[in-house]
Amino acid sequence: MDKVKDKTNTEKAGMFAGLLIPIATIVIYYLFVEPVDFLFFVKQIFISNSYTRIIGLCIVPNFIIFFIFRWQKRYKASEGVSIATLIYLLIIVILKYTN
Repeated sequence: MDKVKDKTNTEKAGMFAGLLIPIATIVIYYLFVEPVDFLFFVKQIFISNSYTRIIGLCIVPNFIIFFIFRWQKRYKASEGVSIATLIYLLIIVILKYTN
C-alpha cells in the first residue's frame, strides 16, 4: 500500500491530475448540459467572451482534488495540483487582459 502511495505522491502526478481535471470537467459539461455540436459550443464560448469564466469554473474541482490529497497526506501531489491551478489562473489572466 505504501509503494502505491509513494508513486502517486509526486508533483508530476498531482500536476497531471490538476491539468486533466478541468479539461474533463468541460467535456462532462459539454456532454451532459450542452447538446450541440462541439465546434459550435467552442465558438459560442469565444463569441460570448465567457471563456475566462468557464475556465474558472472548471478549476473548482481542482480544489476538491487538492483537499483529497491533503487529507490523504499526499503533500507533494497537492503541491502539483496547486501548480496546475496556478497555471490555469495565469492563462485566465493572460486571456482576460490581452483582449
